[in-house]
Formats: sequence, C-alpha cells, structure tokens
Amino acid sequence: MEIIAHRGASGYAPENTLSAFKLAVEMGAKAIEFDVQMTKDGEIIVHHDYFLGRTVNGKGFIKNKTLAELKELDAGSWFSKEYEGEKIPTIKEIFDIVPKGVELHIEIKKLNIDRREIEKEVFRLVSEAGRIESSVFSSFDHECLKQLFELHPVKIGVLVSSNLVEPVKYLVDNNLNKYSFNQSVAFIKPEVVKNMHDAGLKVFIHSVNEIEIAKQMENWGIDAIFSKYPDIMTK
Repeated sequence: MEIIAHRGASGYAPENTLSAFKLAVEMGAKAIEFDVQMTKDGEIIVHHDYFLGRTVNGKGFIKNKTLAELKELDAGSWFSKEYEGEKIPTIKEIFDIVPKGVELHIEIKKLNIDRREIEKEVFRLVSEAGRIESSVFSSFDHECLKQLFELHPVKIGVLVSSNLVEPVKYLVDNNLNKYSFNQSVAFIKPEVVKNMHDAGLKVFIHSVNEIEIAKQMENWGIDAIFSKYPDIMTK
C-alpha cells in the first residue's frame, strides 16, 4: 500500500507549504498530494481552503486576492513559531523542489461561482513542467475532471466523501472511470474495494492518520492512503 503525503508532511510542518513538501521528500515520500487554486490575477497557488483565516492570516476568498497580496501573508505561524513567515507557494515552486520521480496528486479546488477554467491553466503548467505522466488530477468537482480529461487523457482521481449508491456505475455512466476512486475513510467498504478493482480502478483513501486504520486499509487491499505522516506505517 502506497503512502501519499497529504498536503506534504503536514503532520510535521504546516500543510501545503514548501517546508512540508521538502520534509516529505526528505522522508522518502514516493507521492505527494497538494491543493491548487487560482488567484485573482490568474496565478495557480497551493492552498486548501477557499478562504483565508485557518492556516493563513487574513480574510476573504483566495480567488479575490492577487498573488502579490497572498505572498504578504503568513502561512506557518499557526502551526508553530518555528515556521513563522512561511509563504503560500505557487505550483511552480512545488515543481522546483519536488523531484520528478515523485508522483504528484494535484487536487483542483474550483468554486462554481468562479467560472474561470482553472483546469486548463493547471494542465498547461503541469505539461510545461514535464509532469503529466507522473501526476494524478483529483477534485470533488467531477465536471472539472471531465473537462480536464477532454483536454488530455490524464490520470483522474474522483474524490468522494459520501456513501454513493452503486459507485462503479456512477463512474462508468459519467465517463469518470479513468484511474482511481478516492474515497473518504468514513465511507469505504470492502465490497466497494473489490468492485472497483474488478472494474480496473485503483482505490485511494483520504485521510488516514492512525496506524490502526492504516493497517486495516492495507488488509482491505487499498492501493494507497493519503496521510499527513509519510512514515505512518513505521512511526
């Protein structure tokens, strides 16, 4: 079972920051997950929440801030004083510090009130960086994933956090059976794992941060878990 560093090594450093990604690489992570959004001026930055305030000082939606405005904010002191002054990174900065041999799991965050085509810009940047083959694109916005796949037959991870009725049928009927089913640990069942595998799909689970649950997922034949602890199976 593969361990995907969730927002970097976010159990040890502030999530979605360069420090978290550098640490994940140092810890030997073979795959790293992070979230991307588009700023007011069209830049692609790495941040989970649609708004400021939880892990970054400031207020308002990310989409209403320019990159310059966001770079003035502190993305680390909430975690510990050691990381005071940490900045929100751009996706290009992630490419610079994460080796090409590490698989990237890129979650696209897109608000329905924001009609800009973020998936096109994310695809362009990942393609220019030579990272398409080693990237998996995921989102809770399944329409976004369909639009992305129309651009290029990329690896698609369908993010879900609910107990879907006939999940394999849902993926097939909506032409989303392209790579993986990324289900919440709260709603996964052994029979779903089997059905997904029978359909040729991988099963990834978010988010698993306890060793007992991680071992259970491994026993169920889960392909990978997202964890803030890259060393969860040995810590």
